[in-house]
Amino acid sequence: CYTLKRTNRNDKCWICASRTRGCPGKLYTNLDATQVIRTGEHAEGCRVDAHAFHHQQQVNELKRLAAEDPRPVLEIYDELASNASTSLETAAYFPTWEQARNTMYYSRSKRYPRLPARLQDLRLTAEQTTTKSGAQFLMYHSPTNDILTFATENGVSLLAQSNCWCGDGTY
Repeated sequence: CYTLKRTNRNDKCWICASRTRGCPGKLYTNLDATQVIRTGEHAEGCRVDAHAFHHQQQVNELKRLAAEDPRPVLEIYDELASNASTSLETAAYFPTWEQARNTMYYSRSKRYPRLPARLQDLRLTAEQTTTKSGAQFLMYHSPTNDILTFATENGVSLLAQSNCWCGDGTY
């Protein structure tokens, strides 16, 4: 496997992960790391899997999307797997669901906090109760934590002017 050493103007330079054992192996890719431009010789006895780099790139993309995309993790995996299967070159390197599942869920868990086990454990931060512009977004918070009402003053004013309200039933 390889580790990113530096990003140049036109390419990226990756070094062999066995470098601690003195392997001078290098790999150069385009800036998107989707195409290998050239490779360097590895030390004698260094076991190199030619496909490990592509496999790791696919895993890294799955991790990135799991952390950034709010869709279910399996849906993200299925979409990338179907995209990878359109090309025989990429399909061979794509990780199985069993290989990717824990990594994707771990990436997601670092981005989104765990839900509290009990209502009494619910603690809302300023980031969760204000809008990006700094307006108060939490209008009501019951003492027992069982009712929360989120709205802005402007939103409540617009509702007050409306003749008809509709709800979607996700209470």
